[in-house]
Amino acid sequence: MKSLQRKVVVGGVVALGVGLAFLLQGLGLQLGTGGRSGNEGSDPTASPVESRPLKADTSPGTPIMPLLATEAPSEEIWPDTSRVLTVIVEEKHYLWGTNTAETVPVKQLDLTEILAKASQAKGDAQGVRVRIYHVGSALPSAENELLAALKGAGLAETEIFFEQRVITLPTN
Repeated sequence: MKSLQRKVVVGGVVALGVGLAFLLQGLGLQLGTGGRSGNEGSDPTASPVESRPLKADTSPGTPIMPLLATEAPSEEIWPDTSRVLTVIVEEKHYLWGTNTAETVPVKQLDLTEILAKASQAKGDAQGVRVRIYHVGSALPSAENELLAALKGAGLAETEIFFEQRVITLPTN
C-alpha cells in the first residue's frame, strides 16, 4: 500500500511540474538547460540600430546586411510609407520598421520625422496609417508621447494601430 501511495505522490508531483512548466512558458518565461544564451555578456542597453544601421529588405528569409559607414543610404532601400508607417518603440527612442509580417528596424527616427511620414501615409485597407510596436525595454512614457503627438497631428484613433504584444528585435 505504501508503494502505491508513493507512486501516486511522485506521479502527481511530476504532473504538477510539467503543468507549471507549460504555464510559465505560456507567460513568456523560457525554460531550458541553463546553458549560455547567444547574447549573454552583451550590453542590454545598447540598441541594435545604434550599433550599426541595417539595410531593409522586405523579402522573407533574406539576411539583414549592415550598411558601411561611407555608404550613403538612398531612398529606395527604405520601407514604403505611402500607405502605412511602422514605428517600433525601444526604450526612449523610435525605430522605423519594415512593413512585413516580422517587423525589422531599419533606422532611428525622431518624433518630427514620424509625424511628417505619418501625415503623408494614405492608410491601408482598414484605414490604418501608423502601426506601433514595442519591445520589452520600451518606456510607457515614450509610447504615450508618440500616441499623443500622432493624435495632436490630426490622426484619428482608428488610423493608429498599437500592437499590445511585445516583439523581439533580430539579434544580427
